[in-house]
Amino acid sequence: MLISPVEVKRDMGINKYALTVAVAKRAKEINGGKEPIIKTIGVKPVTIALEEIVRGEVEIIQVEK
Repeated sequence: MLISPVEVKRDMGINKYALTVAVAKRAKEINGGKEPIIKTIGVKPVTIALEEIVRGEVEIIQVEK
């Protein structure tokens, strides 16, 4: 499943910077040994992290100033 971050941002109403930070943090966790939450054909941590966010398994909390 090829996922475009632009489509995610548009469909979910997520700030592109928040999406980038969330994907990077989750990918770092996966790369560090945490198991992915979902089953996917993706092998790269960034792909897995983005797919988890798109499926709603990982929540992005945006703090407003």
